[in-house]
Formats: sequence, structure tokens, C-alpha cells
Amino acid sequence: MPMTFYPGDALKAGGGILADNDGLVAVNVVQDRELITGQNPRSDHDIAKQFVEALHRERVQMRAS
Repeated sequence: MPMTFYPGDALKAGGGILADNDGLVAVNVVQDRELITGQNPRSDHDIAKQFVEALHRERVQMRAS
């Protein structure tokens, strides 16, 4: 009998939070510290927006140092 592995179950077992999105084609972007990720190709613009905002925050912090 083959073993079945579900990444969502592994994430939950490791203490992760799995964010389910009801819409299969809905935009879904999550940022956790330095990681910015999206659920599907429709999330590309929002990922880019959050990425640019993160770069801006980092730049401001570097200038303040």
C-alpha cells in the first residue's frame, strides 16, 4: 500500500498555519517575515506590490541606521 503525503498536514503538524482560500482563482498573497508567496498566477501583481513595499521598508531601515 503506497504512503500518502499531504503537505498541508505536514505544515500543520510542524506548527504552521495553513490558509485556505475558497476561490480557486482568487488572488491570495501571504507574507511571513521575508517570505512573500502567492497561491496562483493571478496573485502575481499583488506579490510584486508586496515585494516592492518590502524593498522600500528595507531601504528606509538601512538609511535610518
